[in-house]
Amino acid sequence: DLLYATLLYSANDAATAVAVYIGGDVATFAGMMNQKAAELGANNTHFANPHGLHNEDHYTTPRDVSLIMRAATENATVMEIMQTPTYSCTITRENGGDNEHHYTWNSTNVYMRGTDTLEGIQYICGKTGYTGEAGRCLVSYFQLGEESYISVIMNSKDYALATKQLAYYKLEPDLLETAVRTQAQTDS
Repeated sequence: DLLYATLLYSANDAATAVAVYIGGDVATFAGMMNQKAAELGANNTHFANPHGLHNEDHYTTPRDVSLIMRAATENATVMEIMQTPTYSCTITRENGGDNEHHYTWNSTNVYMRGTDTLEGIQYICGKTGYTGEAGRCLVSYFQLGEESYISVIMNSKDYALATKQLAYYKLEPDLLETAVRTQAQTDS
């Protein structure tokens, strides 16, 4: 349940709970994350926390994010979670009192919620992120025909439009003008 909260809703408290459960504390878990990043070849990444909130010692690059996403696509559990638009659960506390709490988490990703689309491209999954310092970010995994692609958008005001522009420019140049024109009509 905590992984759904973390990956769908970007719940920082859930990410912290996972870190403490697995690593014993946030610093140890961040060290584990850094070790895994290095194993993946993400050599320009350093994690200071499990949730991505701003910290001068927490940084990455688009290339490194794409390497991490590639590894995520090989994990069936992570893929199942990232492909879920909405998740509901009931959490029961062991310590008595008001035992049952019901939660519903909606994906923060407009493509997973279905409120935006990439015409002609099969959007499989992605993960959003946002801080005031980092702007709006989105790593996406999608297919065009038999080919799979990962795109990384960082520090954007509109990650959905930036993803469209990148995908259509790189994969389907003829659709770029249509996508930008459609977005402009929607904005006005």
